Amino acid sequence: MISIRNKVVIVTGASRGIGRAIAQLFARQGAKVVLAARKRRDLERVGGQLNKENKLTLLILCDVTSEKQVRNLVRKTLQKWGRIDILINNAGMGIHKPVAEFTTRDWDTTVDTNLKGPFLCTREVLPVMMRQKGGQIINIGSLAGKNPIANLAAYCASKHGLIGFSESVGLEVRNHNIKINLLLPGTVDTSFGNRQPQAATGRHPENALTSEEVAEACLFLATQESLAWTSQMNLRPLIVRR
Repeated sequence: MISIRNKVVIVTGASRGIGRAIAQLFARQGAKVVLAARKRRDLERVGGQLNKENKLTLLILCDVTSEKQVRNLVRKTLQKWGRIDILINNAGMGIHKPVAEFTTRDWDTTVDTNLKGPFLCTREVLPVMMRQKGGQIINIGSLAGKNPIANLAAYCASKHGLIGFSESVGLEVRNHNIKINLLLPGTVDTSFGNRQPQAATGRHPENALTSEEVAEACLFLATQESLAWTSQMNLRPLIVRR
């Protein structure tokens, strides 16, 4: 396995949940991590913790649905470290209610965050990685992109679209020494979608993954040997009968 020490890694949605776990794990592995998120207070809380540990981090406010803000994210990263080795498209959201109750704004917000966001970020970093003659993009999808879930139609549709987007772009750039990985977790123990309470502190959630377990899978993809390309990884929790 290869090392990510001193690699420049952008993580979107880095202020909470899976994104926070990924940012923390990659920073502790020696990467130079750019934490991108919309909410300043949450972002500064995570960044402050890592800076106390003397980790190399850069905090950038970014709404991934904004073309202007995504370009600013890439520009500031290049100004700071001069390259981008790994982009982790993690920012995502879901609204849990029937389609009959969905507003157009609900739909647009979901699809823009989960599908347009990865498109904008990918489009901006690909020219950088092509000039470098290498790079990696890890898209955090969901098994909901394969398995329908009632009252999450927009979320499922956007994650289904992310699968097609990732696989197509992967074929476009493979000859440029750029990997596109798609990580598809099952149920994760976060407050996402307000559908599932979090496990008590110190206990593993039942029938769910932890954010840290998803982060470890992401690290596996980032440290795979250079000629190995895992285009898609399904990550499921074990169903433990008690």
